[in-house]
Amino acid sequence: MKKLLAILLACSAFAFAMTGCSDKKEENSKSEDEYSNSDSSSEASEEEETVEATTKEIPSIEEGLVDDALIGSWFNEYMGGSYLFKEDNTLSMELDYAEIMYFKGDKLILGEYEIDYETDGKKVSVIADYEALNVEPPTDENGSATADKYEILIMERKEESDSIDGTYKLTGGEIFTMFKSIYGSIEMEPSLSIIVDGESLKLIVDMCEYSADGKTLQMFGEGAAIFGLGDEDPKCEYSIDGDTLSLTDKFGVTDTFTKN
Repeated sequence: MKKLLAILLACSAFAFAMTGCSDKKEENSKSEDEYSNSDSSSEASEEEETVEATTKEIPSIEEGLVDDALIGSWFNEYMGGSYLFKEDNTLSMELDYAEIMYFKGDKLILGEYEIDYETDGKKVSVIADYEALNVEPPTDENGSATADKYEILIMERKEESDSIDGTYKLTGGEIFTMFKSIYGSIEMEPSLSIIVDGESLKLIVDMCEYSADGKTLQMFGEGAAIFGLGDEDPKCEYSIDGDTLSLTDKFGVTDTFTKN
C-alpha cells in the first residue's frame, strides 16, 4: 500500500473509540450467539444460565440527569481520544490528529507530504492529484480510473477568522467518508467538527445525549447505537476515583479514563 494511504488509514484507529474495547465485547456477543444456536435443550439451558451469569442487567435512569463530577474531558489511551461530557447532557469525543496531520502556512502537512489547500474564506479544501502523490486511483471493473483527484479534507468555517485557525464543520474527505461508513449502518450522521489552532488539529464528534446519576451512565438517541452494546439506550456503570473514571458495561468490560 502506498505511504499516503497508509498514513490516512492510520486515522481509522479512531474507529475503535466508538465502541471502546470492541473486540472484547464482540467475543462476549459471539458467545451468546453460540449458546442460542445449540440443538441440545439441556446444553441450551446450561448455556443460557452462563449467559445470564456473564451479562448484568443495569437499570435504566431518567433522562436529563447531570453528575457534576463527570463533567469535563476524560482521556482513554486505548481509544487514543477523549470523551467530553457536557452540562447540557451531550456526549462528544475528541481526537487529536496533530501527530498525523496539521496546517502550516499555506500547506497541510500529512506525514512527509506538504499539500496545498484552497479557501474562499468560508470553505477549505485539501485536494491532491493521485498521480502527483504516487497513489493509485480507484478503478472500475475494467481497470479504468474513476477519479483523478484525492479529497483529503473538505470543511466549512463555523466562525470568522483572519487565519486558517478556527472551528470548522467537516463536510468531505477521507475522514468524513470513513465516519459516514461507520454511522451509515445506524442511518445517521454525526456532527463532525475540526478545530485548527496553530499546528494543532482536533476532530470533535458529537455522538449522543447522556444521563448520569452518580452510578449509572445511560446514552440516548440514534448515535448511542455506535457503542455496540445491543440496546436502544445503552447503559453502563461508572465510578470516579480522583482523576480516574471507570466505565463498566453489561458484559463486565471496564474501560478506564483519566481526567484531562
